[in-house]
Parts: sequence; C-alpha cells; structure tokens
Amino acid sequence: MSTHSEYVSGNTAYGRATFTGPNGESRTVSLTLTCDKNGNIS
Repeated sequence: MSTHSEYVSGNTAYGRATFTGPNGESRTVSLTLTCDKNGNIS
C-alpha cells in the first residue's frame, strides 16, 4: 500500500510518498525539484 501527494508552487514542485511494506513497516520519502528560468532542474 502507498499514498502520495504532490503540488507545485511557482518554479518548485513538491512530492511526498508513504510506502507500507508487507510487514506493516512504513517509510516516507519527500522530493523537491526547482527549475530556473531556462527550465534547468536543480
């Protein structure tokens, strides 16, 4: 089972996901991507 959410604010995209393994242990990961005016991701 997993849940996720994402949203964009200006030139930054945010993501968060929670994964649950077969033994019930869960792990959450977060990601932030920012791009400049030329579309380059940093």
